[in-house]
Amino acid sequence: MLQKLDMMYLSGKSRAEAKLRDFLQSEKGDVNIVSIVVIIGIVIIIAGIFRNQIKSLVESLFQTIGENAKNAIK
Repeated sequence: MLQKLDMMYLSGKSRAEAKLRDFLQSEKGDVNIVSIVVIIGIVIIIAGIFRNQIKSLVESLFQTIGENAKNAIK
């Protein structure tokens, strides 16, 4: 009975080690990380190009929100 348990333990341990090794050596996520960095860079460049337009849009939105809040309190 103990031999059977030992064999099951060793078998499970070796499978777990193999799965961990495969997970650590897997390179599937590397492409996703590179693409995310590229997308973030593009968003930063676009935000820099349209900085003034974005600033005026945000200011007008906050002004409208402030006016609506004042009207709601009255």
